[in-house]
Amino acid sequence: QIGTARLLHEQAAIYVKDVPTMTWIVNYKRGLYCWASMQWFEAARSFEACVYAYKTKEKKSMIPYTSALSLISLLQAKQSSSIDASNLAEMTQANLDILHDCAHLPKLNWSLQDVLGFRLFSKYAVDDSNMDNWVLLDILEIMITHLRCTEWMEAEMLHNFLRTLMRERDRRIQYNTLSLDQRISIVLSRTDILINLGRVQEALSIANPCIQNEQVLAYARRMKGPIIPFLLFLVAQLHAKDKNMSQAKAHLRMLKSLGKDYRLNHLLRIKIDVLSQRLKTATSK
Repeated sequence: QIGTARLLHEQAAIYVKDVPTMTWIVNYKRGLYCWASMQWFEAARSFEACVYAYKTKEKKSMIPYTSALSLISLLQAKQSSSIDASNLAEMTQANLDILHDCAHLPKLNWSLQDVLGFRLFSKYAVDDSNMDNWVLLDILEIMITHLRCTEWMEAEMLHNFLRTLMRERDRRIQYNTLSLDQRISIVLSRTDILINLGRVQEALSIANPCIQNEQVLAYARRMKGPIIPFLLFLVAQLHAKDKNMSQAKAHLRMLKSLGKDYRLNHLLRIKIDVLSQRLKTATSK
């Protein structure tokens, strides 16, 4: 079905090529389809087209965001494809230059997406070969927490990501280069992918040891990261769907105990309110 969607999408693109906003949307969706298919260089070019669709109209918003998505797509392509290295280097530098220029613009009201773009820029601008960084894991985190791509991806795509993730995890364990942040992020990625593959009990068996670990929870409170909150929400949602309201409420309480000042709280806030209301309604019947 995604193949059909991509075909229809490309047919529609012909009719909007002279409208910058629609051109941006077309290329953005094309980039996401390429991400789902692990077509990293094609994704980079699609996100780059988003950048230039807005630059030609002298727009600023969303340029840092899509330039950063192009950047990390290129970095992943560098690791996993046979694309000409000089071409990759030229495109990578172009994105770094755009992000550098945007960071120095006299603009204070950047969108939350652009803030993410600057965050990725600060992480990868200095040394993209740093073993502390893991591009695919960052891409997966964005796909899960920001874009919910895994909800519409086909099973084969999800399996491909899971296999690639676990292969790289094992390699990093072998060389002792796996950080706690990465370990936690792997748990979220595996849990989310397994849920979308319908392997719910396996997903819970992976998530529970992580969210029941006091050291991990203390680390989440201290670092204000988004992974544990998202993981707790996923588990609470699963229990609610399974009509296990007591467990759903318990995990929601754990989530709320982390406070509201963690990164990406804005993406979970409405979902938490909706789930809380749903649990309240269910228990009052």
